[in-house]
Parts: sequence; C-alpha cells; structure tokens
Amino acid sequence: MFGFVIANKEELSPEEEEIYRGYYCGLCRELSALAGFKGRLTLNFDMTFLALFLSAYYRLPEEMHTEKCVAHPIKVHPFITNRFTEYAAQMNLLLSYFKFDDDWKDDRSLKALTAKNSLQKTVERIHRQYPQKTAHIQAYLNDLTRIEASGEHNPDIPANCFGRLMAQLFDVEGDCPALAEFGFRLGKVIYIMDACVDLKKDVKKCRYNPMIEVSSQDFQQILTILLSDCTDIYDTMNIIQNKGIIENILFSGIWTRFRKEGK
Repeated sequence: MFGFVIANKEELSPEEEEIYRGYYCGLCRELSALAGFKGRLTLNFDMTFLALFLSAYYRLPEEMHTEKCVAHPIKVHPFITNRFTEYAAQMNLLLSYFKFDDDWKDDRSLKALTAKNSLQKTVERIHRQYPQKTAHIQAYLNDLTRIEASGEHNPDIPANCFGRLMAQLFDVEGDCPALAEFGFRLGKVIYIMDACVDLKKDVKKCRYNPMIEVSSQDFQQILTILLSDCTDIYDTMNIIQNKGIIENILFSGIWTRFRKEGK
C-alpha cells in the first residue's frame, strides 16, 4: 500500500522541495545505517511523510547536511536526519520484513524469503527496542490477513484494522491520542484508496477487494469524506513547521495515484 502519501512536487516551492528531498535522503541514509544496501531498497515517500510529520508535530530543529552517496556519487545533495528519520526507517524495515514473510507464506517466493532473511537480525534489534509496538503491528497484520481471507464485504472492517496499524506508527511512545487518531484516519484513507485503485486488477485476477460491491462512481466522494475526517484531526494539531509540505501532501499529493489509476 505504499505510494499514496506523496507530495505534488509541482506545487512545492524550491525551498519546500529541498526540505522534502532532505527527509527522503535522510531516511535513505538511516535505512542504510540499519540494514545496509538492502535497507535502501525499501525506501519510499510514504515513510518520508511519517518522519516529516512527526518532526513537525514535535517541532524538532532541522539541520540540513550535504553529502555524496551511492545513488548520487557525483553531485552533493542535502539530507536531514533526526530521531524520527531513524524511527521511520525502523518502522519501514519492520513492515517490509512482515510483507516479505507474508509473500513467502502465500506464494513460496524465494525472492521474498531471501529478502526476509536478510532483514532478520535488523528486525530482531528493532523488536528489542519496540517490543509492544512490534507485537501490535504483527497482530494487526495477522488480523488483516484473516479479514481479507474471509472475503469481508464491509470495507470499514479491514480499513479500521489497517487504521489501527497506522495509529501504532504515528503514536511513537503510545501516549499521544491525537497522533494515534490521525494515523488511524490516514490509514483508512490509504486502505480504501488502494482498494479503489486496484479494483479492476483484483477483479481480473479474482483477488479480494473490499470495494467490489461499491459503485466506482462513489469512490471519490467516499475518499473525500475519509480524508476530511483525517484533516479534521490535523487541523487541531496547530502544526507550523513544514506546514506547506504537509498540506500539499494531505490536500493534493495523496490524490495523485487515484487520479492516474483509479478511474
């Protein structure tokens, strides 16, 4: 379900784009530090948003650094790292590990098994640091697998389950109801939007999709309502830092894949 929480770069100012790219490159750097080159392969903009959003919510100072790297060996590029870029990298690797494990169990994919095994030791370290969070995330993923396998027709059931998983990601210490609620509502948007985008493909391949009994003409209205629920929570947070980037993502960028693939 990666690929939805992204910026509309055409509407970012040059300064905003540099900061956004700085968090992306910072996340890449953290993934490499945690898991080497294989960690970099899991890089995505969705978890960049997690690092950016948490940094803004807690108003962490931003220090822009520059370097050359494997991906940019000639040109120096900026990057931002802090406790939340590291946290986002850890959660990204955790989710990737569970996804590889699921692919191995479902499809007996040797590629997935190799990827899973390559992250084993890293995930064990993450589990030791976040034992309860790891257990909750795994439990929600198992619940989601069970719900989808049952062929549940009510989209709210699996969407709520994925929302609870996302609440775990955003509520870092388990002590912030506002972050948990924001993550929950954003998770519902992502799950339903993913289902809308994948519907035709899922029908063709006879795969589960919770939106199969919903008219595609209603997709945008449903998503607009869900996204409004999410931004209602955001509006109570009084976020100032990188407000322009965050609102670009929540009000514009998040629609990108749906507008390209969901009709």
